[in-house]
Amino acid sequence: MYRVLIVDDEVPFLQSLSMFDWETYGCRCVGHASNGQEAIEKCSMLAPHIVITDINMPVLDGLSLLSEINKRFPEIQVILLTVHRDFEYAQKAVNLGACDYLVKDMDYRRQLPVVLEKAKKPFEQQPVRMNYSANLLHRSGHMMVIESDDALFAYQENVAGFLQKYQGTLITARVHRSYDSLHSLISGLDLFLSTIEENIGLIVRDQNCFELLVRKSIYAAQAWLSGIFTHERLKHIGEDTSFALSSCGDTIARYKEAHNMNILMLERSFYSAQPQIVISRQTFFSLLPTAVVDEWLRKSNAFENSDETAYKIMNEIVKEAEMHTYYPSMVRKAFDRILYKYELRYAASSDKEAHEYILNSPSIKLLADKLLSTIRKIRSKQDNYSYFVLRAREYMLSNIGNPSLQLVDVAEHVGISPGYLSKKLKEETSCTFQELLIAMRMEYASELLRKSDKRVYEIAELVGYENYRSFSLAFTRFYGISPKKYK
Repeated sequence: MYRVLIVDDEVPFLQSLSMFDWETYGCRCVGHASNGQEAIEKCSMLAPHIVITDINMPVLDGLSLLSEINKRFPEIQVILLTVHRDFEYAQKAVNLGACDYLVKDMDYRRQLPVVLEKAKKPFEQQPVRMNYSANLLHRSGHMMVIESDDALFAYQENVAGFLQKYQGTLITARVHRSYDSLHSLISGLDLFLSTIEENIGLIVRDQNCFELLVRKSIYAAQAWLSGIFTHERLKHIGEDTSFALSSCGDTIARYKEAHNMNILMLERSFYSAQPQIVISRQTFFSLLPTAVVDEWLRKSNAFENSDETAYKIMNEIVKEAEMHTYYPSMVRKAFDRILYKYELRYAASSDKEAHEYILNSPSIKLLADKLLSTIRKIRSKQDNYSYFVLRAREYMLSNIGNPSLQLVDVAEHVGISPGYLSKKLKEETSCTFQELLIAMRMEYASELLRKSDKRVYEIAELVGYENYRSFSLAFTRFYGISPKKYK
């Protein structure tokens, strides 16, 4: 829904325009003004996307209003109302920064949908729409972005003014699905604000958390919020989102207190299910000791043994966390470390989606399931080779051209004894060290023969054979055809 402000000192036309079927065209008329000065004040209060204004008005005329909007709210699209049909006059208005113009005559309702579509276009183009929405809400005083306490105190005066304007109840929302960026969250919230009638303040904390400040008591705010998400157009905002409510005063200290209380209340769902909308109360969590994290990391080594063992060990870790009610944020970070450990162990690329989910997971059980499934996926991608075998294969491949490469060199690099490495290689690849090395050299040689212009003797050197004849014999035994014929 796009917010529209109508500005005209002619009451009959103003009333006629107000009765237009705005919703059919994805718009909502949020207010009226009878002159340009009043319109500027309404722009600050209502943050309209589109302003439709007459040119000839008292106090501040339409062209002066257009100039003022361009300076203060450049994102707002302005449509000028005029009695002139002269193209040159209309062109002049557009050159001054108007989106388009609308002739005030009996036929204006037929023109309006076309003009509206033109005005909506800047808001419909990504990522322009995101920037427009954010800038518009910022400039109108409807929104603040507070990503840290540093930002909170760096803009103390602005924050204090914002809190005084909207003080009442603070509604903190935790979004359980991730937005790509702050701007994409803001863009979605802008459409939400366009649909509701209330004049509320919006605070964006990060791409998973936003807050609403409403001038209502806690219980009135709870009832209002419950009613909002029964609205067909707003259901999607409430999906996968949890809300906590606290009274909020007009000082930074009172805001911080309310915010922290709400965050801790929302975190209670990490250990046990809660209603989607809940009034906050005192909540206590325990610090997660470093020694416990180290023990969890040690226990997680057993995740490699079997799925049954992994689930057993994970359940022990989960029960311990639940028993002590450790801070959920600390538990998430500990589980994130376990995932990084397995990515390093298997030389796997970092799974950004999995890490993001773990650091924002709404419950410890979902968190545990995600961690185990991701580790299982990492292992399956690596053909179930253990850490040692994987490291050995990587080292052998990177040193494939070294004719004197030996088992002892590889074992030293991996950090285990030659005997243990030999045993692991045989168990997991069904090959001895020498058999595996020859196979890797032959596979690399066949690739070079197929894809490069290098001569056979050059390829022999690249894959670790000092003697061309030895390479040729080894290749023929392995593939049943000579290198020259293969090429």
